Amino acid sequence: MYCEPAHLYEEVEVDKTTSQTQYFDLPIGKRRQLYRAYQELVCYKPWKDSPDETFLTQEIQQTLRNVDPEAESRYSLMKLEAYQRVYKALWLAGEVAQIGSQWHRDNQYCYTMHLTSLHNSDIRVDRSDNKGIFTARYETADELEDLNIEVRPPLADDDVSDVPSVLNFLPPDTFRGILQQAPPAMSDICIAFLLQHSWQAREEMVRW
Repeated sequence: MYCEPAHLYEEVEVDKTTSQTQYFDLPIGKRRQLYRAYQELVCYKPWKDSPDETFLTQEIQQTLRNVDPEAESRYSLMKLEAYQRVYKALWLAGEVAQIGSQWHRDNQYCYTMHLTSLHNSDIRVDRSDNKGIFTARYETADELEDLNIEVRPPLADDDVSDVPSVLNFLPPDTFRGILQQAPPAMSDICIAFLLQHSWQAREEMVRW
């Protein structure tokens, strides 16, 4: 989600693309592309015993064991590029990153959560700029123009509500006391754990 599609990755050419052959010497965008190809293979394609034995040939595995400077590392440039070549071949054959697959649904879910996080961050910034109050803004719908319809009814409604709420049930002085209560003293704050005496006492009280 935070990089270009994995099949668009361009392999590193020593002394042309970069003077180094280490994974963490690459730009962060290329690192994410590489690891995305690896994750999409391991997480969305079936494999047996180990991903290396399933996706990489014996010749490639032997070459990596002999010449890979990052063979013992978690992130190996040569190994991830080998996986990326396999991934690109499967992508060209239409066997990975298919529309409507679990991969596609997971990407939609992640992107939705990403947008939700951005939206929540914007709301927090608006509240901090307005002394903790968030003022909702509504766009006028085209079908409601020139109609005498109250889109935002007032909170203090004259009608008696069937369901009790803080607007018609909780006394104002009680509500004000909750909002203006002082924070607890440091001596009253502790970390709760199951064997703690105060925790057990409260649990017994609640159960009783």
